[in-house]
Amino acid sequence: MHDGETMESDGEAWWELDMDEVGLGTDGVPLQSLEAAVVPPPRWPFNQASGYGAPLDCAARCRGGDHASVCALLAHSPRLLVALGPCGLLSLASRLLRQLVVYDVPGMPLVRVGAAPRRVERGSATRYFGDGGYVMVSPRGCDVCYSYGVSQEVSFDAELVTQHGLRLVRQFDMTLGGAYTPPLPQFTFYDEGLGASRDAAARLDTLESHVRRFGELDVRKVLQCDVEGAEWEALWACPGAVLDSFDHLVIEFHGLDELASMGFHAALLEKLNVHFVVVHVHVNNHGLDVDADAAAQKFTEVLGTLVPRTLEVSYLSRRLVPDAARVARAAKAFPTPLDYPNVHAPDVMLNVWPWALPAAAQT
Repeated sequence: MHDGETMESDGEAWWELDMDEVGLGTDGVPLQSLEAAVVPPPRWPFNQASGYGAPLDCAARCRGGDHASVCALLAHSPRLLVALGPCGLLSLASRLLRQLVVYDVPGMPLVRVGAAPRRVERGSATRYFGDGGYVMVSPRGCDVCYSYGVSQEVSFDAELVTQHGLRLVRQFDMTLGGAYTPPLPQFTFYDEGLGASRDAAARLDTLESHVRRFGELDVRKVLQCDVEGAEWEALWACPGAVLDSFDHLVIEFHGLDELASMGFHAALLEKLNVHFVVVHVHVNNHGLDVDADAAAQKFTEVLGTLVPRTLEVSYLSRRLVPDAARVARAAKAFPTPLDYPNVHAPDVMLNVWPWALPAAAQT
């Protein structure tokens, strides 16, 4: 799809799609055609001497790896195979990835919020470089952020307050064991995490419970969520009315390539797309062995389709789309100039379906 062309499927506009039908497409780029989808590296603000280098070409380098085969599925998840049948199984990866197509929303520019590598000296004891920063539509106008998974990197939360005018950031993390002190008075910390149901012993509660506890259903909000895989069930359990009360979601999805969970993951992404539009994606390069095939470490070939294992996804509420008719599928390479590697290693190019640029757009 090219600039100016709106996202349509069988004559329907993007906001009218039947989400049950959208998930069944099999129009992914064949694996053997990926070499033709190589995207030139974008202008990059760091050079090899400073330790970053150009983004890795995953289409050219990611081959083989951890294959998820029908035989493996029979051995480990026979009920899933019986329920789906061979045809449904083969469409799982494309059903999942179709929900992660990125759109440009005119009048809603993207900004980077949070960590940037230039703020960390090489050789610093900290392990954070671009990790903890995200590209999203400007959150100006929001009042509160619900931030799940604080760890010790809070630059995203801080910039929401200092640069984008948010009044309050509610930070949730039950893994810190008292080792965290909020650095800004606009931060309120809670020693509990995000779950699909309330569990006092595990110090977990639901997103709905948190929003209703603070009486903020009608408050303009941002949700930031990096909870190492707990996001799937927690968001699935959240009522649509609560999800729809957020203006922005910034979520790091883990385990996208897990075949046994792929149908559930696709269903959750379909649910989110009822309320939101995907405006940005980025592969987290954390944990890369720079001496090995880095791209192959971040993708899994699932029945002929390359699926990123961990993906940062930014959403904008459909309520805020100023002109639905002008929303168009993004025609740009990922990562973009606003992106940074999460750690001191090359970033990874998303030049695979459904994010790869058409061959005509690469010239």
